[in-house]
Amino acid sequence: MLKLKAVNSIVQVSDVLRNSLIKGGFLIVVLISLYITSVIVIISKNYFVPTIVKLCKVYNIRDDFAGVTFMAVASSLPQLVATVVGVVVTEDDIGVGTVIGSMFVNTFISIGICAIIASNMNPKMNKNASIRDAILFLISSIAFFIILYDGIIRWFEAAILVLIYIMYILIVIFWNKILKFFKKIIPSDSYSENIQLINNNKSTSTITSNDTTENLESPTDNRKLSKISKLIKLLEYVTFPITGCFKCLKLNIKINEKSEKKETSLNQKNGKKMFWMTALFCIFFSIILIGISSYILIICVTICSNLTNIPTSIIGMTIISIASSLPDLINSIEASNEGHIQMSFSNSLSSNTFDILFSLGLPWFMSSLLHSEIKITENLTFPCSILILAALFILMSLFIKNIVLTKKFGIMCIILYVFIQIICIVYLSIMQN
Repeated sequence: MLKLKAVNSIVQVSDVLRNSLIKGGFLIVVLISLYITSVIVIISKNYFVPTIVKLCKVYNIRDDFAGVTFMAVASSLPQLVATVVGVVVTEDDIGVGTVIGSMFVNTFISIGICAIIASNMNPKMNKNASIRDAILFLISSIAFFIILYDGIIRWFEAAILVLIYIMYILIVIFWNKILKFFKKIIPSDSYSENIQLINNNKSTSTITSNDTTENLESPTDNRKLSKISKLIKLLEYVTFPITGCFKCLKLNIKINEKSEKKETSLNQKNGKKMFWMTALFCIFFSIILIGISSYILIICVTICSNLTNIPTSIIGMTIISIASSLPDLINSIEASNEGHIQMSFSNSLSSNTFDILFSLGLPWFMSSLLHSEIKITENLTFPCSILILAALFILMSLFIKNIVLTKKFGIMCIILYVFIQIICIVYLSIMQN
């Protein structure tokens, strides 16, 4: 059976091609990478995620369940594609590096920006839900570290990651019952308050939508939001040759959603059927385009890695992780500006858990079960240990009153991200040499 090694065959360029790439082709590869990143951002933010949000609303899927399943897949699809390419195609550590880098972005950049925006508001945080997500992120990071420690991934180790993810979904589904159970064992006023807060506002999900919400922003936040909107509009114009076909689908989804709300049962039935078909079509083509775009992006950055002799794990941890995390980051910023601080906070932590347990666990499980054990060529235990410390940092911060929603905490998170990235790059470069 012929092994698929397209990327490796491309990046192992001859001296003539290498010289031409260094002279001018390198710039073209970089420009292609930037364009593909824009395509991923626009498809994910404007079409893929909103379609799943509307599906969940139309079919009354619980927010918290949808958040750790459908929305997690929607926001982490580029990382999942990077892992599949790294395991099946290139057989290197680019997927693992991408997931680790994305978790750094979610933990420090997303939460940091969320804290800075929240410092201008007075939002309510569901502490129990936040602690739950932080603890599961910590458990996932520890399991990830233990599995990576010997550099060999076995099928049962990958299966453990998937099982932990299933356990996470079950915990979210029965979260209210779990809290009530603990209330019976340890009666406390705080449990009663938190349960009431959850019943009144089930916003522990990662769902973000483009629907209009109450204007909770200050003038400064409005200016920031308008700048982001202008950037998105610019990217829409630039990527229109590829993403233009989705505009008709999105318009059709809105029309069918309106007809689905009509009083006549016939119109309601036909509208819901057409909405379902259009939404499914939009999701299907979004997955295909995001997958192809992520694959092309990995080819481009792997060529850059080969020309500059930079390890693929570093490329994945920096360039690809930032590019693949942009849709999720933009959604978190917009949700925070609209006052959904809890939503953004939970989104960052649950995305990390999904990246470890599913984006890595499932491809590793399938590959090791069908073929053989997977060998991790580079020592990634050090970045994994930093992930554990990051999870502990967030968890301890939640127990300190009001520290998470301050400007100082947000700035500290962003500085920590830069510092940790520099340390990891230096460490991996030394290990490579």
